[in-house]
Amino acid sequence: MKRWFLAIVVIGMLNACSSEEEELVQGVFPGGASAIIEEPSEEELAELMREEAEPALFTELNVDQPPVEKKVTVTGQVIQVTEPGIMGTFSLEADDGTFTIINSTKTEVEEGSTVTIYGVVAVEKAADGTPAINAVIIVRI
Repeated sequence: MKRWFLAIVVIGMLNACSSEEEELVQGVFPGGASAIIEEPSEEELAELMREEAEPALFTELNVDQPPVEKKVTVTGQVIQVTEPGIMGTFSLEADDGTFTIINSTKTEVEEGSTVTIYGVVAVEKAADGTPAINAVIIVRI
């Protein structure tokens, strides 16, 4: 009997805390917390990437500790498609060097095509030692 009483008291306390927290949130955010948290659309994220990306410099990325997660853009010719499709890789020859691109998009690329990629510098270099970039936007030119 005591256990049932204790369980009822604990449940009552938890319910009381929940309503107090809800009232606090309603007082601070009249529309509720979900009203102020809006997820950006894919288009907004793509535009933000285009605005923040800096030109990728081969000499800056071809070092032992490249600037990981730096937003970059590079234009060049696809010289080899190692693995096609999403999470596939291809080699991109730019004016100042060759980059390995990890394709995180639905955009297919073909050898010989010219593309501009927007992405972030990968944590590690590619197996062949070239700087790697995780592409989140690929634009065919």
